[in-house]
Amino acid sequence: MKKILTYFLLKLLINSKTNNLMNLTFENYRRNLFLIQANEALLTLRNNEVLWQEEIAERKAWEQTLADRIEKASIRIGKSSSPNNPK
Repeated sequence: MKKILTYFLLKLLINSKTNNLMNLTFENYRRNLFLIQANEALLTLRNNEVLWQEEIAERKAWEQTLADRIEKASIRIGKSSSPNNPK
């Protein structure tokens, strides 16, 4: 199975244009670098207790805001079962 996979990968690499291969390689590098930097930033944030608590508070505020929008959307389309707006 390994030999078949290697064969097809090599065939794909040989048949692909060099420019396309370089673009794919660069895009993969860019995405990996972004994830590494995001993970490092999160680790730095979590290591600072004050900043981490601010982050948690902000996330809770956003969750409430998003929940409010979902609730309002449900009322607009008639999915609320509240006494003021029966189904």
